[in-house]
Amino acid sequence: MENNNVLVSILVVTYNHEKYIEETLESLLKQKVTFEYEILVGEDCSTDNTGTILISKYKNNPKVRLFTREKNIGGTKNAYNLVMHARGKYLFMYEGDDYLTDDFALQYMVDWIENHNEYIGISCRRIALSEKTGRKRNRKIDADCNSDILLDDFVNRKAEFDPCATLFLNFYHDNKYDYRWYKISRHVGDITTAIYMLLHGKIYQSDRIIGVYRLDRVKGESCYNNIVTERAKWKEYLEISVCIEKKLSINLDKMKSEYAYGYINCISGFFKIKEAISLLSFIGIKAWKSMIINMIQKYFELLQGGKNE
Repeated sequence: MENNNVLVSILVVTYNHEKYIEETLESLLKQKVTFEYEILVGEDCSTDNTGTILISKYKNNPKVRLFTREKNIGGTKNAYNLVMHARGKYLFMYEGDDYLTDDFALQYMVDWIENHNEYIGISCRRIALSEKTGRKRNRKIDADCNSDILLDDFVNRKAEFDPCATLFLNFYHDNKYDYRWYKISRHVGDITTAIYMLLHGKIYQSDRIIGVYRLDRVKGESCYNNIVTERAKWKEYLEISVCIEKKLSINLDKMKSEYAYGYINCISGFFKIKEAISLLSFIGIKAWKSMIINMIQKYFELLQGGKNE
């Protein structure tokens, strides 16, 4: 087939993934499909051998398009750049340290979405793997399987889905929104990407397991959960939600409240109260009240649990 017949563009962002990138790409290359697809790989100036592996093993692969950065630009800008070069009708975003376990994953999702054009995409499930403990577990989204997910469901925390297990229509050239999500966060793009999808339509959450998501890493390997503290992670999520709310003019009070609570819960003693008060003007009165109520409820739950012991 010619390049203009590409139906699916798989977008792989990678940085310091020398231990994982081959497994990731091989799981994508062995997909059994009846259509043309391409794999765009954004190598973000890794300090390990990721770039060398990609060039030596995949430079001449006709399905793989390599984009090597001369300097590190961050995960979200790396992903955005790949989106702008994608030729497919559908997009499938992935990371260079995760892998597919289902050889028919792409075919399954394409067959489904081609027969359900009232949806913007279909999302599947992945198993979460802790490299530190070796344990695997189902991700939280399992409770929402075989159902529709709307924007209201997602932003009000009634349902969630995994953007990196989702095949969706490539809408990034419709000029409806400013899609430069790297301006919101350098590292975290899944929240913004999910909201962009749902602004265009509903997602179907399938119960099919298609791959593995690495939850953490051993020392020295690249992973957002490893390079930031829990407190810093929740704070960034909170800042992202505030920025998205202003940028897209949608109400994210429930999301802001959840992230603010996660952030405050990482602080101890007097500083917890001080920081909680300081958040009032940042997240707004409604989200702030919800956060405070949540804090009080958790406090009394702890007290009750102590009495029952």
